[in-house]
Amino acid sequence: MVMMHNMAVGDANPKPMIFAIMRNGHEVIRGAMMDIRRLLDGDCDYTTAKHEWELLSRWQNLHAAMEEGCGRPNQGPIGFFK
Repeated sequence: MVMMHNMAVGDANPKPMIFAIMRNGHEVIRGAMMDIRRLLDGDCDYTTAKHEWELLSRWQNLHAAMEEGCGRPNQGPIGFFK
């Protein structure tokens, strides 16, 4: 679900609330870290924990690029906070 700002029903030009989107991204990171912790603390399921860590790492890299940009001109997002 994407949070919208100043959007009336039927509005053709919704305005996403960037901070709400980024906050949801932080919740994904926190939730994934808790899931990994449970996998390691509970059944010591290292295989699944490693897979979840790899997915989290990919998401974290994407999220960082959304926040700060990728550092390569004309190669990707410039970052919401730049």
